[in-house]
Amino acid sequence: MRETEHIFAEGIADGRIKPMKRDYVVGDALDDFIQGLNDASPIRSAERFWRSLSSETRLPSRRDIDPIKIGPATLPHVALIDVLRDDDTRFRYRLLGGAVIRIFGQDYTNRYIDELGLGEVFDRISDFYGTVCVGRQPLLLDGAYERRKGSRFQFRRLAMPLADENDQVDTLFCIFEQLQAV
Repeated sequence: MRETEHIFAEGIADGRIKPMKRDYVVGDALDDFIQGLNDASPIRSAERFWRSLSSETRLPSRRDIDPIKIGPATLPHVALIDVLRDDDTRFRYRLLGGAVIRIFGQDYTNRYIDELGLGEVFDRISDFYGTVCVGRQPLLLDGAYERRKGSRFQFRRLAMPLADENDQVDTLFCIFEQLQAV
């Protein structure tokens, strides 16, 4: 396996991959950030799609997510994450597009994020997804990572809430985009 194809979660867990920078972008700053992306960005197209389904009083639902309307260029970047609430909120990858699987280096479909061995990174990712659920608005996580051999890469994830018939956030519609080495 080439260095660029390390399994992301395992790489973080064993120290081969180390988070360098993690910035959250939300609200007006997110709007400005999205406007600055080129038209080919899957994050830009997915955010526009999500906004077209939203209203002032209603979040879109999972059944509003039509793969045909998302489009073939953006679809590989999609991840749907179930929000499961019992005593604690847990997040499970329901669906991962091919580009997301390439970023992770493994298909985590039907796996809970707390089972991936992410260590302290788990808390950050869980807090990120939890913030989207509570805030009920899109949130972007822009992260840079360094491999043990010194090469760096960056990827962004945009999480957008989807609600059930009781208006409870039950799914996160996410878009992942890996950028060139930083």
